[in-house]
Amino acid sequence: MKQYQQVAVGGFILNDKKEVLLVKRSDTDDFLPGLWELPGGGLDFGENPTTGTQRELLEEVGLDTEVGKPLSVDTYFMEKGEEKIHRVEITFLCMMIKNNQEVILSHEHSEYTWLSKENLKEIEMTDYMSGIVQNCFENLQMPGRI
Repeated sequence: MKQYQQVAVGGFILNDKKEVLLVKRSDTDDFLPGLWELPGGGLDFGENPTTGTQRELLEEVGLDTEVGKPLSVDTYFMEKGEEKIHRVEITFLCMMIKNNQEVILSHEHSEYTWLSKENLKEIEMTDYMSGIVQNCFENLQMPGRI
């Protein structure tokens, strides 16, 4: 079995109501189908995390964003066929450059929603992703984060 590490990034995008953008993975996806998550993905080799986050958010949700400070750094393992991947995931605070942008989903996701911290239980996420989202909301309260 081939083993390697990969860096992934996520965007914690807030709207003017302090709601976070969450996307639902396609039901046909081979990894966590039908579950909700923050938009993001793996960095390309040598890619800067900030520009990689901007690229991923543009590809996955069609939003032009400004990437701020990291709100969470987490890690998990995933298996794909004969590969075992150790992912290190950095979640950044992101703001839309223009508030009137329309979310345009890629083929990887089937739905999107904007939710407040209090309404997160309305959707189905892994415990891992739920923890990241909760941590991000909590870390927003720290001085100097916004």
